Amino acid sequence: MAFKDEGKCPFCSEVMTPEVVEENNIRRDQCKCIKCSRLIYVCRAPGCRDYARGGDVYDDEFCMTCSDKIAEFGKNATEKFGTAAVIAGTTLVTAWLTSLNKK
Repeated sequence: MAFKDEGKCPFCSEVMTPEVVEENNIRRDQCKCIKCSRLIYVCRAPGCRDYARGGDVYDDEFCMTCSDKIAEFGKNATEKFGTAAVIAGTTLVTAWLTSLNKK
């Protein structure tokens, strides 16, 4: 019976050392939480030791913490890009209107 590194289960939130159910060479190893017996996978975020949810149809790529960090990064990037786009658009319109007044 093989085990992975200690990490947090996304289902029961317990820190545990999961049991490897199915070893894979190409994909992630399928694991089982030893506390709640749910299927889990190692989080794909570099350096993260926690686990992502396994499901019947879809397996999460990232643990809950990393998913939240990625979503927050995307939100911040969108907000910053939106602000930059508004400033650039305002600058272009102002320059265009100024050029019309000079003619």
